Amino acid sequence: MQPTVFYMVDVPSVRDDDNGFYRFYNMLFSIELHQGIQYNITFSFEKCNFAGFNMAILLGVFLWEIKKNPNIYVYVNLATKTMNKQVYLKLRNMRLFNDVAQGVENGYIPEEELIPYKSFHKKEGELVVLDYLKEKWIGVNRINFSREVETSVMSSLWEIFANAFEHSHSSEVHCCGSYDKKEKVLTLIVGDIGDGIIHSVNGYLKQTLAPQHALEWALAKGNSTYTLNLRESGREQPRGLGFEILRQLVDVNDGSMEIYTSSIHYHREKKANTYSNRDKLIKGTWVKLRLHCKNNVLYCFKDELPNYPEYF
Repeated sequence: MQPTVFYMVDVPSVRDDDNGFYRFYNMLFSIELHQGIQYNITFSFEKCNFAGFNMAILLGVFLWEIKKNPNIYVYVNLATKTMNKQVYLKLRNMRLFNDVAQGVENGYIPEEELIPYKSFHKKEGELVVLDYLKEKWIGVNRINFSREVETSVMSSLWEIFANAFEHSHSSEVHCCGSYDKKEKVLTLIVGDIGDGIIHSVNGYLKQTLAPQHALEWALAKGNSTYTLNLRESGREQPRGLGFEILRQLVDVNDGSMEIYTSSIHYHREKKANTYSNRDKLIKGTWVKLRLHCKNNVLYCFKDELPNYPEYF
């Protein structure tokens, strides 16, 4: 009979900022799981007063990694009875678990305030990813893009997924987000726990750059380790423009972009870059976009004439 190891994880409130991300990431991925041992992990939420997209994506990735490993035997109990209403509804409506809780008051979080958690497998391809982004992210009329800008933004986001699949050797890429209806702020986070952008850049350049220098290379216009872009949909964008397009978008929008990878935290806001060294290593690459939704603004390229559709 295999020995059983019991873990009790007291989940804290996890805010949707960099401190919340690092704190919960370190809590989850410091749990050591070994082959040949049975594990019983209970997540208690008695000390948790708030859940957001950081909690949803990190908990989703952790559970996904356990599920896909056939050599590790783990029983996970999400103690929904210990959740307050906000935490339960957020995680339920983010599609993180089935509605199986008892003794929790029913409630509803409007769909337009959520970008539900989803895991994408490499075999699914770009069209599945783009359909999700168009339907759940920009398809709810939160932000107005011209057709050309929309194509470029979609291509840039796909480049993040594709780099994870092609060079980080990730079989899955995870995504979710939220929309703050009161502040009119839209947030999207995309991540994986593969080799990460630092490893990919060093392998591509056949050098050993420091983490910040490797990330600076990846963020420079025209640099990319990815070789194809929007192959299935037939709309190509020169490689290496992914982060550049997203940087331009957050600059003109007064939004922000963050990257968590290796020992580096990157933050772009108010047209300025900040690189911070962190003690804990982050596996893979995690990109977070924060955009302001302005109903009276249409985002176009400088030399682009707006192409308004005609209705009859």
